[in-house]
Amino acid sequence: METNSESIYDTLSERISKSDKFKVYNRLVQNEILGSLNLQGISGINLQVDDIQFLIQSASIFACSTKDEYKQIGYSIGTLLYIYYKEEYPEIIDICSFLLVRLGNFPAHQLLMKKCAITESEKFSEMPFDLQIESASKSVENKVHIGEVELLLTDFQRDLLESLTKGIDSSFSAPTSAGKSFLLILYIINLIKTRDQVNIVYVVPTKALINQVKNDIRESFRRYDIDDVRVLSSTISFEFEDIYTQIKQEKHILILTQERLSNFLSKSELDINLDVLIVDEAQKINDGNRGIILERVIRQTIKRFPLLKVVFSSPLASNPEFFQKYKVSVQKFQTNYSQVHQNVIFLNSNKKLEFLACLGVTQMPILKESTLQKQCPTTNKAKMAFWAFHLGKNQSNILYANGASDTEQLASELCKYLPDVQHEAISIFSEFIKDNIHTDYTLIDCLKKGVVFHYSTMPRELKEKIEELFANESIPVNYLCCTSTLLEGMNLPARNVFIHKPTKGRGTKMGKFDFWNLAGRAGRLLKDFYGNIYCIDVREWGIEGYIPERSIENYTIESATEDSLSTRSADLSAYLQNAKEPFPAKEKDILEQATSTFILDFLEDNANTVERFVSENQMVLNSLDNILKIDGAIKTIATKNVLPKEILRKNSGIDPRFQNDLFLLFHTKIYTYFLPKYPASGTEFYNSLVAIYQIIDDLFLGGTDKNILRHYAVISSQWINEKSIGFLIQERIDYEKKENKFVSVNRCVRSIVDEIERIVTFKYSKYLKCYTDILQHFLLTSGREINVINLSAYLELGAYHPTTLSLLSFGVSRTTAIRLRIIIGNNNLDRAECRKWIDDNMERKKSELPKVCQDDYEKNFE
Repeated sequence: METNSESIYDTLSERISKSDKFKVYNRLVQNEILGSLNLQGISGINLQVDDIQFLIQSASIFACSTKDEYKQIGYSIGTLLYIYYKEEYPEIIDICSFLLVRLGNFPAHQLLMKKCAITESEKFSEMPFDLQIESASKSVENKVHIGEVELLLTDFQRDLLESLTKGIDSSFSAPTSAGKSFLLILYIINLIKTRDQVNIVYVVPTKALINQVKNDIRESFRRYDIDDVRVLSSTISFEFEDIYTQIKQEKHILILTQERLSNFLSKSELDINLDVLIVDEAQKINDGNRGIILERVIRQTIKRFPLLKVVFSSPLASNPEFFQKYKVSVQKFQTNYSQVHQNVIFLNSNKKLEFLACLGVTQMPILKESTLQKQCPTTNKAKMAFWAFHLGKNQSNILYANGASDTEQLASELCKYLPDVQHEAISIFSEFIKDNIHTDYTLIDCLKKGVVFHYSTMPRELKEKIEELFANESIPVNYLCCTSTLLEGMNLPARNVFIHKPTKGRGTKMGKFDFWNLAGRAGRLLKDFYGNIYCIDVREWGIEGYIPERSIENYTIESATEDSLSTRSADLSAYLQNAKEPFPAKEKDILEQATSTFILDFLEDNANTVERFVSENQMVLNSLDNILKIDGAIKTIATKNVLPKEILRKNSGIDPRFQNDLFLLFHTKIYTYFLPKYPASGTEFYNSLVAIYQIIDDLFLGGTDKNILRHYAVISSQWINEKSIGFLIQERIDYEKKENKFVSVNRCVRSIVDEIERIVTFKYSKYLKCYTDILQHFLLTSGREINVINLSAYLELGAYHPTTLSLLSFGVSRTTAIRLRIIIGNNNLDRAECRKWIDDNMERKKSELPKVCQDDYEKNFE
């Protein structure tokens, strides 16, 4: 962990690293890279005994430095000497062992012991006595007990966990491979083990991460024999209705996105206490409209629960102390030290250029030429597949692509080089795809070659199974082609990462932070001492792509709310004057969210003005003119509001002016016109959806073609009525063939999932919730005791039968829940009744589920 003071070891480390003699370290790195290439006839340069002794002495000093950059070099020296000289000089094993212990890198030390088959009693026995004492002392210092389990942590993990267990509010920054998620789960387990009652909220930026965190926590609970905790990941009313009365006495973990937390906090009837707020990927507080929501829920949660303990986790942040503005007691912890070393390797396909160089202080030549350069294809995807095949044989490899279709094409190119692989898990998964997605989906053929692809617009069941197969070393799936989904915190490391002309999505430049976040996926903790990032033909990247450089400037966390005032004040002022003025979609989302946030703050307390926000956050602005205009407009809009604050809080992502317009609209016709119909009503339900979507478009969105609205209503109706994703895909294929628009099954899969995830279950679910909330309020204030169906929740979950909804609340996928409902044969069971049926019948009925659904069931029920 970085400190402010410089030690004698820092001074010595700097002198050593700048000395001519230390250039021998470059040769060691060169050997490492050449040894990992899988190329015949390529070998490293032998070091002399004097050189090895010098490197060992240097590493022992680097390991004592307070600076992460020198510790990283010390780690690299120790592990590389072990890799290349352990057989020639067996004593290197003890030297490496000592260096790793001195560094406090016990995960790497555990890997060393495993590779060398060293037992616990033998691990320090061959060292000189003084080194035995130091090593044993360090082991005791870094040892923690979680229940009955004994663990050895890194220095950073030890210090941070000690702080967390003392109840200190914390914000920490560390590289991707520092074990942040592991540490947070240890903290949660410690809370569960030491408290009779605790309620924890764990905030993540995406729904995909909800599933990953939930699975990781449940797996840890099984390992530590914890069974008295309820893990929840949604805030729909029918999931929470049975815990309002018991959450005060029990232990709960709520894994939520910021939007779901906002919904949770808006419930006035929820009289509970939250004890801990964990915000993972906290740097997302600068992420446009969603960053504004995140900042609001952080402020709101801390204000509502004054005794709340807070933890913020960010990768590679330069200012983790940023979060002190929300709670002054927050202490910062920061490290750039990675427990796995990463080589950034520049690879040139052009035979006229140097084949390989490694990023050090400058580019370090590794290999002048290779016969493979003459064989390399010229097209981008073929080129990337070629190098991944030749340099990644028998290793785990990630190939980064800029879009969903690119991952599929890249995977297909890679398959041309690879032999067929055989494994029962692959065969089972392939059959599941055929039965539940489509027989012609490219993933089936790719799996035969041990290749998978991964992107956001894939069915959840596929993504989770792909992650599982790729992470399992015993299954021969060694190549993963993926998009920037991997940058959103997904825990999928590999030995090698291949990159060529990277962007973050289509046309968005990949910045320094995103590159190093991606690079952090190279090297698997407890499996690899190092990983490789192959940057292919960097000269072709141009100004659109970040060119890696060793001087990593950590990411600066900033507030999206403040940004809406500092860089968008003129646009925000214009939007407040006329919300219907055309703005780019993403820009309008930010302006709408900022508007809603400032109005809600003012309605909570009329002292919460925009001018006060600027002052309290010490914002430096060129002019206050626009701020004063914004402030005045916010006050004017707030005074015209006729809706309860609770309604606006429940729908904090929607401009309050639009919500008021909707309330007024409900007064213009007989109330039955606006009531949504029940899904089982068939055509009547579809027509009701069309009418509601038209109202939503007229008031909230504007300009959507009526045919497209009907199209979304069709998908929404089918989704709510529990049609399978495979059914929807086949419907799309049949339609496109009929209209002569069909291109491929893959495109139909992507388009259907994209419309479901981005349009139906996100956008329309959001506006439907607002619609039904305001309609319910209108009915109550009109003296009509009518309960409006929870159409938004039906849409988000893709189900409406009580049995399916109850099963979904346990955490299983939609596919598993629907298949289970069919097996149960009763559509109207509540959660308790489902649990009883499962306990009484599932042992003999489980075989009726596909194997993939059986695995899903076991994760969530057993």
